[in-house]
Amino acid sequence: MNTTHLTAGLLTFTLAAAAQAQQPAPAARPVGAGQAAAAQPGAAARPAFKKITRARFDALLKEPGKVLVLDVRRPDELQTIGGFPVYVSIQAKELEQHIAFLPKDRAIVTVSNHAGRAGKAAELLEKHGFTVAGSIGAQDYEAEGGTLVKITAPPPRDGQPTAAATGAGAGAGTAGATGQGGRNAAAQLPSPIDAATARKILAAAEQTASAASAKVAIAVVDVNGDLVALSRLDGASSRAVVSAQGKARAAILFGVPTKDVSDAIAAGTPLPVKLTPAGVGSSGIVTNQGGVPLFIDGKLAGAVGVGGSSSAEDERFAKSGVDAAVPPRSSSR
Repeated sequence: MNTTHLTAGLLTFTLAAAAQAQQPAPAARPVGAGQAAAAQPGAAARPAFKKITRARFDALLKEPGKVLVLDVRRPDELQTIGGFPVYVSIQAKELEQHIAFLPKDRAIVTVSNHAGRAGKAAELLEKHGFTVAGSIGAQDYEAEGGTLVKITAPPPRDGQPTAAATGAGAGAGTAGATGQGGRNAAAQLPSPIDAATARKILAAAEQTASAASAKVAIAVVDVNGDLVALSRLDGASSRAVVSAQGKARAAILFGVPTKDVSDAIAAGTPLPVKLTPAGVGSSGIVTNQGGVPLFIDGKLAGAVGVGGSSSAEDERFAKSGVDAAVPPRSSSR
């Protein structure tokens, strides 16, 4: 399976399914049956912290809304050894520096080759108040009969340098659409979304949502993932405000509607993207349906996100805003 790997600076994100979930995970910490016991005094080697088996890991992956897979290996190890199709990647030596990017509403499984670095990462996360489901070795998982995903660099797209050409690492395979989102970590791109365009988008989305008596929030972000305009209709919750911005950022980062992203996650199918955390900020991303990218003259220009109603309705409201800014035939890819 061919995969794409994306990076920005020191922090590499693969499919940001793991950014911010709308529903918090249960407070209880899952514990795998294959969890290793703590080392006894005088033991020759210390067992990996909370090491779990392939069976336990596969069971956790069946609940994507409750778990986050954190791979702490180097990009070259991901390429030569392989890993899992959906994960967040932060190298072990940089984990504490970038720990704020990780959500605390999901149980985290840490990954390395044989759970050594993963075990240490799991200990660090617990000390910082994270819920840790366990640690696992990718090569151990493969030895137990599991299948790993090998990563290859993507071909150049639209004249832009590939992840490999810019020193990037790995990424994910195909899900029917090619992601064109992302932003250069070194410099922001000029945004074609001005205040007048943002107002037009909000007005159309507000009108559609009001006609349905929906209590939603509507966010417009530019090509860099930065917020341009935000509207909160009467009765919309604070969660809707966070959700709208998260969906808009996810749509711009992936370059496809967030429904495509959530469908890929549900199917366990990797999605090729150009993804950097530069536009995410502290608010994170939300991959639930309701985020729609905006294309102007065939180029990704920004995105609209709506939160607070049903997923399908959120997307309908967002699409009405996009269609108001650009005729549907011009906004399609």
